[in-house]
Amino acid sequence: MKKYFLIAALSLLMPSTHAFALELKPNIGIGLGMYGLEYDRPGVNQRNSLFGGYVKLGLDVHENLAVEMRLGRTSGKGSALYPAGTMVGVIPSPVPFSFSISTNYIFSLLAKPQLELAADFQAYGLLGATTAKITGENSLPIIAPSAVNNVGFSYGVGAEYKLADKVLVGAEWVQYWKNVNAGSAAKAAIWSVAGTVAYKF
Repeated sequence: MKKYFLIAALSLLMPSTHAFALELKPNIGIGLGMYGLEYDRPGVNQRNSLFGGYVKLGLDVHENLAVEMRLGRTSGKGSALYPAGTMVGVIPSPVPFSFSISTNYIFSLLAKPQLELAADFQAYGLLGATTAKITGENSLPIIAPSAVNNVGFSYGVGAEYKLADKVLVGAEWVQYWKNVNAGSAAKAAIWSVAGTVAYKF
């Protein structure tokens, strides 16, 4: 999966080779909203929604193309209860237990094709890669917390409205991870629905 992260990094670097021929426009911004964390392994099939957000640095390299670097995370932990007899590794648990998941960080490199649909309004797509770290914790004292970092393919869509001369507000949906390896026999997914604010220099 790390090849996706390399591809995204190269996509950010390639436009810079033409930097002198293009009118580059940097921007900074934030996104805040709901993040979905999904974690599946034998005995555990979990879906949690958590508040989260990111900060970003972006660069318009053309009127129809930008690139972004994002760093974010979710707040708190998503938890679920499992009954006695649920598989924990290769043995069933003798007692009920809780399992929680959280993110330590979510770092993305994204290409952002964009298209103006009306005056002061544009739609955009997102395509790139995300490296993230997910931690799983089991309430059973004999099971130590486990943390996994990996890289996954990322994609999404959104729209922005020019609220003022240099201020954009918008909304987006992003699939940061989809069925990414999260340890032995485990898969994870991360997605978000967020409101955004950006300032263009």
